[in-house]
Amino acid sequence: MEQVDSPGDSAVAPAGRWSRVGLWGLTLGVASSVALVVYYGADDVAAAVASAGSGIAVVVLCHLAQLMAESMGWQAVLAREGRPATGTFVWGRWLAESINDLLPVLQVGGNVVRAQVLANAGVAGATAGASVVVDMTLIMSTQVVFTVAGICLLPLYVDPGRVLGEVVAGLVLISGMLAGLLVVQRSGLLGRLASALERNFEAPGQRALVASAAGLDAEVRRLYQSRRMLIAASAWHLGGWLLGAAEVWVGLRFLGYPVTLPAAIMWESLGEVARTAAFVVPGAFGVQEGSYIVLGRLLGVPPEAALALSLIRRARELILGVPGVLAWRTHAAAGQLRRARARPFPEAE
Repeated sequence: MEQVDSPGDSAVAPAGRWSRVGLWGLTLGVASSVALVVYYGADDVAAAVASAGSGIAVVVLCHLAQLMAESMGWQAVLAREGRPATGTFVWGRWLAESINDLLPVLQVGGNVVRAQVLANAGVAGATAGASVVVDMTLIMSTQVVFTVAGICLLPLYVDPGRVLGEVVAGLVLISGMLAGLLVVQRSGLLGRLASALERNFEAPGQRALVASAAGLDAEVRRLYQSRRMLIAASAWHLGGWLLGAAEVWVGLRFLGYPVTLPAAIMWESLGEVARTAAFVVPGAFGVQEGSYIVLGRLLGVPPEAALALSLIRRARELILGVPGVLAWRTHAAAGQLRRARARPFPEAE
């Protein structure tokens, strides 16, 4: 099997128009986040963040547990295959999350990279790509379940009529995205889409990864045949969503506004609806902060504390994401150097 190139720049750079959309989204999102912090008092928000103290480290640890659960869910997709070690899935998931959180790649580039990580570990290109497609589908499916749980918990704390319309709209959006992804898979469009994308990849190894997607549709259908896999992977991803709620529970407790675990689940599930709806904004900047203020008001958490929770999670994204992006770039540069050394020198005339 031809070795796939290290995940490099072209693997995560979207087409020009979409790249501009991502950059505009990032600019507007960061500006909105800053405006909200200034409006509600930068000093108050900073004091709230400082009051969390060691809670930031605990939030990071909670997310590491979530990252592990999501990696195990992805690994479970290939339960019947000769798959790489667990560390390969954790490495790929970490790189993908770092890229998608911090770079304007519209939540796509990181998934290309994690498919490449599997391909570089010896998994056939079509199988690597199919595992990512199936894993993304299961993540969205379990998010629908998680969101419904949040909606069911809403009446325990507030009048659901205050936000139910917005939540249902978000749920419809997620369900629509999931339905669209399933239609693409069942209609055989994945292979044709891969062929259309092939001309956008310049590196030979990256072209090989995309070209192997000619059998992507068949591989996706084959992976879906294992019900045991679907149940195991979905269970891991549901556990991952619950660990995300643990971040909220821990963060608010250290900020001095403890909530119950059901309230934290409601907060996380509805907050993630807002993040998913804002997929064109890298990191959902501005959107996350605004949704946290709304959710905080429902649970009696003041705006400065809600913003502090959002900033703590932003700090976690930077603590884990910056090394991830640097690791990806270093790995890509090393791969480019190896390829350059492997090229034969032109013969002297």
